[in-house]
Amino acid sequence: MAQMNINTADLPDQDRFEPIPAGKYAVQIIESDSVALKTGNGESLNITLEVIEGNFAGRKVFDRLNYLHTNEIAQRIGQQGMKSICKAVGFEGHLSDSEVLHGIPLVAKIVIEQKDQNYEPKNVVKGYEAIGGSQLASQPSAQQQRPAPSAARPAPATTAARPANVTGGAKPSFMTRR
Repeated sequence: MAQMNINTADLPDQDRFEPIPAGKYAVQIIESDSVALKTGNGESLNITLEVIEGNFAGRKVFDRLNYLHTNEIAQRIGQQGMKSICKAVGFEGHLSDSEVLHGIPLVAKIVIEQKDQNYEPKNVVKGYEAIGGSQLASQPSAQQQRPAPSAARPAPATTAARPANVTGGAKPSFMTRR
């Protein structure tokens, strides 16, 4: 048992974090980390984005890109996301450290998804593009604020064999783990 001397009446209420309305937002990557998936099926780049303009400046949104995966579709989607980020920030070539992508403004298309009634609605990033070519969200319409239905997820690979790049072989040319 921990002895404490706290008057809970003096403590602030916990903030309730509602998702930001769907739209395109100017963001920057402030954190990233390459992690092994809990399932052992690959690796993902976990990204923390920060909104840098408008009514939601300072809010954080999270993305996870499966750049290595036993399921070819999941891996392709993750690698396409990596490429769109690199293109949006003007990076070309071999990416060996995701930190080079930090602090560079780009646009993230953000939607609201809710898997089912057992889960709270959450923001999901559906794409990236360079700043300048998009009209950014400032006052999204009521339609933009409704949660988007969850997209159908591809079924996991059922083959017993794992791709060589997940079991210790060479990683895709654009990404090496720090």
